[in-house]
Amino acid sequence: MILRTPLPSVVKFTQLLNAVAKMKHFSSGLHLFKQMCVIGVPVSEYSMNIAIKCCCQMSRTNDVFI
Repeated sequence: MILRTPLPSVVKFTQLLNAVAKMKHFSSGLHLFKQMCVIGVPVSEYSMNIAIKCCCQMSRTNDVFI
């Protein structure tokens, strides 16, 4: 998705992030969230909550506060 021009909307990125989290691929979800931040996709409260959930499920609660 990040190679497409123009970039897909923040809604599409968040839908993908949610689907990855529902499949319990939490580390992949965090990686996707970090990539979203790097390429400048606006982060919504909803996508932030999904990333926090991934951290908590991986017992990485300290990463949530960074």
